[in-house]
Amino acid sequence: MSKEIMNPVQIIEHHFEQAAARLHLDSTMRDYLRAISRELSFTLILENGKLYHGYLVQHDCTLGLYKGGTRFFPEVNLDEFRGLGKGMTWKNSFHGLPLGGMKGGVDCDPKTLTRKELKEICEKFIDETFHLIGPEMAVLGPDAGVTAEMMGWMMKRYSLLSGVPNIWGAVTGKPTELHGSYGRKDATGTGGAVVILEVLKKLGINVKDCRIIAEGFGNVNIPAVKILYKNGAKIIGLSDSHGAIFQENGFEGIDIERAIELKESGKKPLAELETGKVITHDELFAMPCDVWISAAVGTTITAQRAKSMNAQVLAELGNICATVEADEIFRGKKIVVLPDTMASGGGVNVSWYEMVQNRQWEQWPEKVVLAKLQKHMKEIFEYGWQYSQEKGLYLRDAVFDLAVKRVVDARRCTVC
Repeated sequence: MSKEIMNPVQIIEHHFEQAAARLHLDSTMRDYLRAISRELSFTLILENGKLYHGYLVQHDCTLGLYKGGTRFFPEVNLDEFRGLGKGMTWKNSFHGLPLGGMKGGVDCDPKTLTRKELKEICEKFIDETFHLIGPEMAVLGPDAGVTAEMMGWMMKRYSLLSGVPNIWGAVTGKPTELHGSYGRKDATGTGGAVVILEVLKKLGINVKDCRIIAEGFGNVNIPAVKILYKNGAKIIGLSDSHGAIFQENGFEGIDIERAIELKESGKKPLAELETGKVITHDELFAMPCDVWISAAVGTTITAQRAKSMNAQVLAELGNICATVEADEIFRGKKIVVLPDTMASGGGVNVSWYEMVQNRQWEQWPEKVVLAKLQKHMKEIFEYGWQYSQEKGLYLRDAVFDLAVKRVVDARRCTVC
């Protein structure tokens, strides 16, 4: 038996190749869409002598300027950013945004760094990438390990290097005080919750009878489970980097408000919660539920874990959550997978709203941003769902086909 594919770029390439075959793309078009436009790797040396590696990968700009997140996370590498950059091309395309795809970041652990060190890394990252980014070329946003404050530092550094006081549109995900968009921080989780509620309607599952397990209890899953909890769902399992917890009495559910309070206090919420049983990550994967939400960093859903999963729906609110082999198991089990290309698009949509606001010198009220996001996520879910039903396709395949086709159609308009 061949070794399971864990490499992010190989996983994305597999899904692309499958879409290219279904769309009958010729070899020239396939080669073009496989190719990465630009990539950069560099070394950052801080004043205290600490050394880190930085990366920027810009995959495709057929639909518009490059757009993607900035990830500060331990042990990231160039291949990971290649996969994430290509993934952003397909995500932006599927969501109908006039944007191409890119991803960048540094192999550091923000939890272990001082505020001064983080600021220095942000500024040096912009120093190295300055010639490849900007509001008319490539706009960075936040990803794992990167806060609004850090995006603000990056904006100020870019502006300084440009000789302009404040170029608000240089990055997205900034603090609202620096013309960031209201609603951006929770946008990925909010958009994911909207899609989950929509698929429950399609499957005839009453949200008040729905049992949910959320993998990764951070900036994405906290707002997602808040919304689902308020709609009546029972959150029966949680996990974070410290461990996992499962509420054996599924009718009761975990005290989400208490879990969030503990998480935001800086403690280990899963160990400190008074209810539920502390278990391992692998044990959590085997627990029965209606919806499993994956928002952890990295390809955490392996074939072994997929075999043990007992859920009706898997919602990917993280990037590249499952291996190819795990995905094949989900197909066989008839699990409805809401792929990250669809379900995790709330963040980049609100980043796009921020770009529009910055260009128009406006700042929309949060209720306006959330109304636009909710409307879009409902429409984009219906778009993908209907296409999958009409073509008899697995939902991930339908979403990839639509995403690739939009870039192909645009590309054909620009060549002889």
